[in-house]
Amino acid sequence: MPVAVIFRDVSYTDVLTDFSCEIETGERVLIVTAREEESTAVTRLLSGFLMPERGSIVVSGNSNAEATVEQLMLARTKLGIIPFHGGLISNLKMWENIFLPYYYHTGKPEPEDDELASNYLKKLNCSGKHLAFPAHLSLYEKRVAAFTRAAIMKPDIMIYCNVLERISKSDQTSLASVLDEFHTKKTGRTSIYLASTTELPLQSNFSSVIHVHPQQKISRAAT
Repeated sequence: MPVAVIFRDVSYTDVLTDFSCEIETGERVLIVTAREEESTAVTRLLSGFLMPERGSIVVSGNSNAEATVEQLMLARTKLGIIPFHGGLISNLKMWENIFLPYYYHTGKPEPEDDELASNYLKKLNCSGKHLAFPAHLSLYEKRVAAFTRAAIMKPDIMIYCNVLERISKSDQTSLASVLDEFHTKKTGRTSIYLASTTELPLQSNFSSVIHVHPQQKISRAAT
């Protein structure tokens, strides 16, 4: 099985210390961090916005550290990133935020992609929010916009940064169901969930659970 992501002895500030793991193509993996800020740092390392102080990160066969700016930008088109706070641009409406990367990389949306985005918003109970600015969206609604923005680009790898935390149980259930479904929509799609807990409301099991701080896992089990 091809490998989607490799961390080789990666260290970065106090987040990662000689961290290594491999995630195979098509897997659904949970990476457990200590807090959301750590998840954000790992997400930025994966996408090449941050570089490790030591070690290397390889995504889809390409080393982030050795890639040119143009190669990193191309690689990011194959990544779908859903930040903890949504990562929306404050002066753009929800619909404009959703299609901004599409316009930049692809051009005018095809009717089927307009429909796809509308269907995701409907499934996730956000269909009346098209014209809302981010300041008027809840944390859940911002994450829905971020997911829809990533989903219409049909990426190979999806990275979810603590997206099922700090929202209501009903919102967790709705979002988790759609994420489960989306993972299976494309053969070989890899889904990486970053979270600060192992208790996530997903219907399908993870291929593996990776702890950024395995020593903390051991200490909690001993108490």
